[in-house]
Amino acid sequence: MTTERFSLLPKASISLGLQAHQRPELRSRMAAARASGITSAEPEQEWRNGVPAAAIVEARDAAGVADRVKGDGEVLRLSQNFLSVRADVETLARLTEVAEVRRVQTKKLSQPHLDAALPDIGLVAPQTGQRPFAEDGEGVLVGIVDSGFDLSHPMFRDANGQLRVEGLLDQSLAQPREFSTGQLEQGWASGRGPGADENGHGTHVAAIAAGSRFGALEGVAPGARLLLVKTNFRDTDTAVSWVFRKAGARPCVVNLSLGHHFGAHDGTDAEERLHGQLTGPGKIIVVSAGNERGDDIHIGGRFHPGQAEQVPFDLQRQSDGTAFAVLTLWHARADRFAISLVTPAGEVIDEPPSGSAIRRTFAAVAIDLAQQRYRPSDLIEHQIALDVRAQAGNGELRGWRVRINCRAATIGRLDGWFNNSGFAAFRAHAMSESARTVGLSATGDGCLAVASHVTRNAWDSDSGPMQDARLVPGRTSAFSSLGPSRDGRQKPDVSAPGQMVTAALAQGSESAADDRFASNGDQLLTIAGTSMAAPVVTGAVAMLLQQKPDRNLGDVRDLLRASVRRDVHTGPGPWDPAYGLGKLDVAAALRAT
Repeated sequence: MTTERFSLLPKASISLGLQAHQRPELRSRMAAARASGITSAEPEQEWRNGVPAAAIVEARDAAGVADRVKGDGEVLRLSQNFLSVRADVETLARLTEVAEVRRVQTKKLSQPHLDAALPDIGLVAPQTGQRPFAEDGEGVLVGIVDSGFDLSHPMFRDANGQLRVEGLLDQSLAQPREFSTGQLEQGWASGRGPGADENGHGTHVAAIAAGSRFGALEGVAPGARLLLVKTNFRDTDTAVSWVFRKAGARPCVVNLSLGHHFGAHDGTDAEERLHGQLTGPGKIIVVSAGNERGDDIHIGGRFHPGQAEQVPFDLQRQSDGTAFAVLTLWHARADRFAISLVTPAGEVIDEPPSGSAIRRTFAAVAIDLAQQRYRPSDLIEHQIALDVRAQAGNGELRGWRVRINCRAATIGRLDGWFNNSGFAAFRAHAMSESARTVGLSATGDGCLAVASHVTRNAWDSDSGPMQDARLVPGRTSAFSSLGPSRDGRQKPDVSAPGQMVTAALAQGSESAADDRFASNGDQLLTIAGTSMAAPVVTGAVAMLLQQKPDRNLGDVRDLLRASVRRDVHTGPGPWDPAYGLGKLDVAAALRAT
């Protein structure tokens, strides 16, 4: 066993952990009809000088800071105060010493949050199947940032067979590339398939938001045009910026059916603040709330001085045999907590002093502990990162414990999250909470955060008619993450149909191989997740922007507040941690204007 001490980077403003624990493949899974586990395009990296790292830089003068970075890395200006920078850690560390720089935050790896939906939101009459409104999103651009897109599917083409996509950015390539409509038409006609969807998630999401009529199905806003990004799930900041830049002066709504839990969950994350700058009149962002309600990734509670808790957790082995997870714990700077990690063998590893980090290595396990001040909301962040090699036995994955000792309490509240589901889970404990599981960037003020409720409990698939009698239409989805945010704000904003939703199936994708949910002969897929609920709201926002192109986020939120449907499931309101303001009712929102 060896012990290595090292200092945090200057100002302790670059988060350690997840950037140092990337993997070429995230765990792929579809549990309870949820599509998740998208492959990362980046190889494993060690957090050391000379290795490129991706970061969001917030500065008073973004243009001036960009000039400093040129020649030492890749830089893209995202807005007046934000840059996307890819450079070695030494370069990023130097940026923290620049007076104009407010924050340097490494980018976090997101995961996707994975018919009857249209009547549910009041968009079509159940008796006739017809829309009672003229609005269909015409004149509005819908941006989708996701796993890729099967543009051979009829739901991406108009009645004349022409592609309804104005452009596509493929971030999964070694060098991101932009494709025009003509290049996409030519590429798909020749079989090259630019921006293809190996997973199936993005095709499904885009079709829900704005798919053309296909048999008896169509998307919420089939008259809208599409701007698509096949993302690497890390550079989602540049993806959103690209969509709005391509839209120009035209109204545009962007859908992000993805997220993570590496942050303070209070709206101060750099990407969340960027969203606040990018939104405005005619520019709206919609984000899925997350599927982590029942995944045991969050602990939280109030402490009194002298109180101590030990919370057990287990690591989850990935498809390559390894295991890795990052746990971050957050509390007010006025409080004092001491955090320790207890190994399955019973060895106690205490965290280092604030502003520093420590590494412990065993035969098959590497452990990093760090503590730093989080200035954006004046918190203290404690971080534990575990990296387990494939040769480790199962006994080295189970029975870990985080020990929490409260030394002083003014507020006394402490919250902790694993970076995402599928990596680690807490065992049953008094501190385990399903509340406050809305993910980033859905906890930001610059977006609409969308929860999911059950659409139906029967569907067709390659295995024949399927039914899940446990699903009650109209009830909140058991996986849908609960609010509020860590600082008590009302997130999610609204609930929409997300379980089970039928839309386009990407041919040859991972989703097409699951005969419980795919209907390959019909080119359709029925799955569930807040990933499916978010594009329902995205399509609805496109219709509202068609009515009045200069609506801003506040206008849309006010319309939702005045028009949502409340019933026996939601209760009387005005806000609920599962449903937000209530259930989306597009018909009422359109009439309200």
